[in-house]
Amino acid sequence: MKVANRLNSKLLKLIIKNIQKDNMFLYMLYFYCFILFNIIKIMRISPQLIKLLFTNRILLFNLCYVAFLQDNGLLRIEQLNENNTALISFKISSSTNSKLKVDLGFLSILSSLPYKMLREIFLRTVKKGHIVVDVGAFTGGYTYLFSELVGSEGKVYAFEPVPYLFNILRFYCSLFNLKNVITENKAVADHEGYLKLILSEGNVQDNRLAYTENTNNYVLVNTTSLDKYFEKQSVLPDIVKIDVQGADYRVIKGMINLIKKKNLIIFCEFWPEGIRRCGDDPLEFLKFISNLGFKIFEIDNKNNRINYINDLKLLSEKYRNSFCDIILVKK
Repeated sequence: MKVANRLNSKLLKLIIKNIQKDNMFLYMLYFYCFILFNIIKIMRISPQLIKLLFTNRILLFNLCYVAFLQDNGLLRIEQLNENNTALISFKISSSTNSKLKVDLGFLSILSSLPYKMLREIFLRTVKKGHIVVDVGAFTGGYTYLFSELVGSEGKVYAFEPVPYLFNILRFYCSLFNLKNVITENKAVADHEGYLKLILSEGNVQDNRLAYTENTNNYVLVNTTSLDKYFEKQSVLPDIVKIDVQGADYRVIKGMINLIKKKNLIIFCEFWPEGIRRCGDDPLEFLKFISNLGFKIFEIDNKNNRINYINDLKLLSEKYRNSFCDIILVKK
């Protein structure tokens, strides 16, 4: 197992690095190497799935990836389907498992990485020695990039509240030897305490805090605010990345003191529907940010542009039924 893990670790790191460098030839080379090294695991589960090597190699990669996670005790595959979904049992606690029908595309390490334009912005923004906070770290795609960019003199604080995703995040930090990463199994909000976290079926990236929604499919998670958390640390962050399915307003409300102490750069998602689900108003969120002294920039990934926003209502209307990433920079 140790030898297999070392080889898989090397292959996954090479896949990630070559995606970041836009070297598609080497990316595809290591992509196929990973499949060939792990395909025997898939054949043991279902020999018929070998045909995916000719019909759907992305799905085959995702299946090999999930089988790799299973070999390391992070989940258990209950049932595999050919439509890119699987019934998976995740460990929630030492005595509790949760079975979810998961879209493997959302669980894949490939989907955890920042898209090209955002990656290029991070490469220009994050410097050696920086302190970066990754709020909503998922399984660590952004965390890995931040760790590489800040180097041994910097630190990355990665927060992920979903127990089974946190287990994968921590596993990768160990596997990839990310010594400058501190992982926290907490939700970041505007207070310390506890909140219900809704576990999403299908899209495992859509777990969210239950501020206004009622559901039976949830876990109780610890919450903290960045103000409270960094009162106990000897450093202050330079950059904060937030991806919390609409709860960004609550995160920023909980870091007012940090904003006053330092000229932070904040990357966050602007998803009006998600903000409304949390019981907040998208336009009020934008006004709140502006009143804190931030300039707001829209990352227009479709047109490969960064737009300065001076009409907050127009931005709110533009993304009424969709979302974008925004950059917040002190005026």
